[in-house]
Amino acid sequence: MDMIKNLAFLDYLFDGIYLVDKEGTILFANHSAEKISGHIATEIVGHKYSDDILQEDSNKKEPFCLSNPILSEKAVYLRHKDNSLIPISIRLIPLLNDEGLNNVTLIAFTKTIFIENMNQVKDLARKAFIDTLTGLPNKEYLDSKLKSLLTSTEIQNNNTLGLFFVKLDNLKQINDIHGTLAGDMTLKAIAKNLFDNKQHPNNIICRWDSSLFFVLTNFDKKFLMLNWASKIKNVLQELTVPGYNNLSTTIYISGVISPLGENLDNLYVALDEELKNSYQSGSNISIRDLPTT
Repeated sequence: MDMIKNLAFLDYLFDGIYLVDKEGTILFANHSAEKISGHIATEIVGHKYSDDILQEDSNKKEPFCLSNPILSEKAVYLRHKDNSLIPISIRLIPLLNDEGLNNVTLIAFTKTIFIENMNQVKDLARKAFIDTLTGLPNKEYLDSKLKSLLTSTEIQNNNTLGLFFVKLDNLKQINDIHGTLAGDMTLKAIAKNLFDNKQHPNNIICRWDSSLFFVLTNFDKKFLMLNWASKIKNVLQELTVPGYNNLSTTIYISGVISPLGENLDNLYVALDEELKNSYQSGSNISIRDLPTT
């Protein structure tokens, strides 16, 4: 017990800490363990960790086994005070006495995402790159994939890229007047129309942020960019949202034609500058060529 008194510093760790003896009785619980489990220390100390506290499986009430503890790490479940199971990652550290014997084991644990199968891994990976509202790829997907797509054979044939920002300028007004459901339905309708008007299978449509969409095309001429932008602006400003007859959209579009090899950050800055110019253009569209460096 003197050893436990000397371990008061464990209360300052972010990891949850249990100290258990050879019989599995919990001797100590730090403040982080209290926060994670919902139990104050006095409700845990004196109980065995196998008393529905640590559990091997989320479906079977199989207690965690601490036989022959060695320095190791494992994913298990912790029973919260509200009776829910929390996935945690634990590390087992045997504490040796002066004779080198293991009388006490330190269990350090943190919350974690507990992956039970590869389908769950794939689902999490997909969700990380998909905008859940529209189903389009998100900016994270674009940032991770754009470089490789810029070097694809189909795009290289033109040696240039056509990129667009498409902005729903009055999303806040739609939300304020018609409600956020109407705003969400409008964003979904815009996403569908942008996807349906792709000019090439390699074109990318993504939701950049709340009211801004990004479009990557293989257009290599300014007049082609202007024609597509004019068409899509008219389509989006004339779209109807079921149940909201008086809802109207205001669309601004910027575009740049860029040579291959241009820095991506420079492309994003140029698109943003042209989006500002589109507000002054009269047509709500602003397109420009980037010079070859």
